[in-house]
Amino acid sequence: MLSAKEQESLKMLAGLALDQVHVLFELDELRQQASLLVQAEAAVNGGAWEMDLENKLAVWSSELYALHEADPTEAVTFEVLPRYYPNGEAERLTEAVTRAVSTGAGFDLQLDYVTKLGQRRCARITARVEPRPGRTPRIVGSFQDVTPQKVAEAKWRKASLYDAVTGLPNQSRFYARLEASCASGQPGALVVIGLDHFKAINEGRGRAFGDSVLRAIGEKLVADLHHGTFVARLGGDEFGVLLADVQTSEALTAQVQTVRAAVDATLSALSSRVVAGASLGVVVYPDNASTAQDVMVASDVALRNAKASGGRWAMRAI
Repeated sequence: MLSAKEQESLKMLAGLALDQVHVLFELDELRQQASLLVQAEAAVNGGAWEMDLENKLAVWSSELYALHEADPTEAVTFEVLPRYYPNGEAERLTEAVTRAVSTGAGFDLQLDYVTKLGQRRCARITARVEPRPGRTPRIVGSFQDVTPQKVAEAKWRKASLYDAVTGLPNQSRFYARLEASCASGQPGALVVIGLDHFKAINEGRGRAFGDSVLRAIGEKLVADLHHGTFVARLGGDEFGVLLADVQTSEALTAQVQTVRAAVDATLSALSSRVVAGASLGVVVYPDNASTAQDVMVASDVALRNAKASGGRWAMRAI
């Protein structure tokens, strides 16, 4: 006959054993759910794969062959992989597989690939390791073509850095470039171009025509200014030009005159359809200002002075 204390201990052990059984059932259920999730992911993402390391083969699902526009009867050996994953991408994949075998941990890679018909695409490739006693582990995973997402991301990045009308860097990217230039301590100059009477062009000829004028000016500036000059649209009717070679006043004047000539030539070519001019505000840094913010403020003052004096260009001295 067990004592009350022994009975209590036995109940406790039974309870612990029951808890352990529940945990095992839960773990098994989680494993099954994980397995189903992997299978579902492979189906949704477009394909599943396995690395047969013993025979040096990449075993692809039919969906994966379709994504690669490949012949499903073709054996994808390790020698074949670089055709679909050129420029070192096949090496990145095989290195990840080798590392997975040695560590037992899976991986998550994003790789560029080329279909058999020459289309360049991008994929997210995930893998897990399944140990096999006495044999090389299985490396299995899913494949998701992420080309649409990459294209969307590239468009978003471009929209965040470039002006939609002219294709030039926008004000955000321009300001970052100006900050870096000021921080370098090297002498430089900012030329801000403001088109005169541009509002009348938009109102009289329409915004589409006004946009074409902006594009023409941007293209002419990029074409005529030498390498190392940075051109951007700051918004509205204003452009910004960063000049690097301003060691002498002669060099600065020559470059500002080139900017002036590029704008005048563009507007002159449109003279039969528009009546417009341009004013330029020039700031030399660090002589006139040392921080990007101070340079921008000084350029606004210089541009207003130029417009007040009837156009042409004005330099701001602080």
